[in-house]
Amino acid sequence: MDKAIPKLTIVIPTRQSEDASVTLKSLSGQTFQDFTTIIVPDQNKGAQWARNEGFKGVVSEFTLFSDNDITWKSNALETLVGVLERTPKASYSYGRYLLGKDLWSHEAWNPYLLKQHNYISTMSVIRTADLPNPPFDEKIHRLQDWDLWLTMLEQGKRGVYVEDLIFTTPLKDGISHNGMDYLTAILEVKKKHNLY
Repeated sequence: MDKAIPKLTIVIPTRQSEDASVTLKSLSGQTFQDFTTIIVPDQNKGAQWARNEGFKGVVSEFTLFSDNDITWKSNALETLVGVLERTPKASYSYGRYLLGKDLWSHEAWNPYLLKQHNYISTMSVIRTADLPNPPFDEKIHRLQDWDLWLTMLEQGKRGVYVEDLIFTTPLKDGISHNGMDYLTAILEVKKKHNLY
């Protein structure tokens, strides 16, 4: 008999010379364990390529794209999955996180605010059936998570905010930059979504 399909699949991209040990260690201590992981080396093609590759293997009800240096709070998955199960009209759930010493992603879901700036982390639990396929636009060089949330918004999808600290991650030089400055990245996403 085939093993039962897990409720959640966690896709973790890794760069060359990096591994997912930090993330995997924190996932091993989760109060929610009905998940499987897919680890995808990015082969120097970028995290969005690796996430899309990993997504090809997802058959679960929910999907989570996690970076490889995330320390998840022990009840994070239980909280994020639970709120989606209780909020059937929401397509994804997200919560607060610490990037270094700074608190991020601490605003309730608001479509007007979402059009103004990126405030929702990639590290959100998403209904797999509500994701575009592929989820990430590999032509977007930075702020791929914001691009994803805007794409889903245009498709009538909404998120739900969890008022809990979900994870912590270190502040690293060059995090998510991909060689593009922040203002240029904002303009790239706004141009795609006609947000001028």
